[in-house]
Amino acid sequence: MAISATIRKEIFFFRGLEPLYSDFNLIVSEADAGSNTAHTVNITGAPSKLASGMVQWDEGRHRLLVGDVYCHDAYATCIYEIAISGSAGTIRRIVPLENVVGGPTCAVWQAVLLPGTQRLAGGDSEAGCSSTPSSVDIWPLRHGGKPKISNEGISSLSLPFGAALSVAKP
Repeated sequence: MAISATIRKEIFFFRGLEPLYSDFNLIVSEADAGSNTAHTVNITGAPSKLASGMVQWDEGRHRLLVGDVYCHDAYATCIYEIAISGSAGTIRRIVPLENVVGGPTCAVWQAVLLPGTQRLAGGDSEAGCSSTPSSVDIWPLRHGGKPKISNEGISSLSLPFGAALSVAKP
């Protein structure tokens, strides 16, 4: 089971897929900080198949961002913006991500929303999907599309998994 977590004020969101690459079922749960239990958040508008990707709370837009590397039943990554209200969530917008040449990204497994921006940073693994080189990119979250910043052509990455962000304390 793939699990990711992010903090939204005093609530933790968890996302899991069980079994991975079999049913592609999206499960989102939340738990209050300090709680011993979590409850499932029912998502309206979720696709029937969804493959593991990122999860992060967007404080600026008050939405949960959930990545899908099998968007629209194809090897393409998109980000679902989910509005959360109590124990229910509704997909409000689907943001497609493109690779550096404008085709669908193959697999953005993990990405992170840059603080105070609507820019998403992460690695695009193109291995096995296209002849486009894999890269580490920054996409505009509002519209998706091609990355605005990329290391494409600078270095050779075969499987750029993971994204981490650390904000320095003043």
